[in-house]
Amino acid sequence: MGSECAGMGGQFYLQWLMLELLASKGRSYSIAELALSLADCRGGEVEESFKRRLRRTMDLLSRIHPICEERAGRELRFSIPDDLKTLTVPLTYPELYSLLVSEELLGIFKNTVFCSNFERFFARLRASLGSRFAELLERGRGSFVQSYTLPQDYADKMDVVLDLTRGILEHRSVVLTYQSLDAAEPDRRLFDPYTLWLRDSFLYCIGLCNKHGAVRVFKVKRILHATLQRKHFVLEHPFDLKGSLRSNFGMIWDTPATYRLIFTPRSGTLAREELAEKDHTATLLPDGRVELEFTLGGSLEIARWVRGWGNEVEVQEPAELAARLRAEAEERVG
Repeated sequence: MGSECAGMGGQFYLQWLMLELLASKGRSYSIAELALSLADCRGGEVEESFKRRLRRTMDLLSRIHPICEERAGRELRFSIPDDLKTLTVPLTYPELYSLLVSEELLGIFKNTVFCSNFERFFARLRASLGSRFAELLERGRGSFVQSYTLPQDYADKMDVVLDLTRGILEHRSVVLTYQSLDAAEPDRRLFDPYTLWLRDSFLYCIGLCNKHGAVRVFKVKRILHATLQRKHFVLEHPFDLKGSLRSNFGMIWDTPATYRLIFTPRSGTLAREELAEKDHTATLLPDGRVELEFTLGGSLEIARWVRGWGNEVEVQEPAELAARLRAEAEERVG
């Protein structure tokens, strides 16, 4: 188990081991007992530093999960409420079918700490069914196929993810050492983390970048180091991820600008479909062309998107983008 613990990536995996231990054994644990039970994950060693680490980890777990704390003499003991250790949930046939179909979707969690739990869950689900229902469900699964990209391996970033998670839960700032895509050297910046976001197999953290004084998206793979600060930040309203996604074109967020583009009839229809989840207006012109207008952040990605349409699009606004694309076209011709 020692190599497994190291391979799964440090602190986050340790949290998951503690949670599974509390839920599976039907008893309470002291920190010392948890340390002994998890000792095989550390080559059999039980050091005081490891116990202190478990105590800090338990404090974090208690903020997220329903962990009971009771005092027995001078000792604190921890457990999960009995009614949450094994849940009895009645399901209808359509609900069972939906769950088994979702097993394919949950493939994105491969190589994460959640994978073995999902596998055990679906194995128990099948075992609880009669052979007739199991056969029907398995036959039906073939009618739904989902393509997905497996998530990246974040074993080497688990300590970074832990500090970001604590920052989000406790509203505490984090100092990031970050390697920007367009910078020769990494730089340090103070960051107020709002949420973690998994998109297209990559993990991102969104929050207030004090360097820019605005909300920015940071790719976790490019965070070289994260240090949790004592400084607390104030978040007056819950962060609205969906609203932010609607007001930005892609992953690179900057000051929104207004764009007015005229597309050929066919390309106008396709462009509208690609902007379906963004706030925009579409106007059908007398000659059949389509004018799209939107105000979004992400100038670099928008420019790249517009270039992809070639001569199927004419840029009306912003003037800077129109001039840049004309100059690029003239350079290609020349």
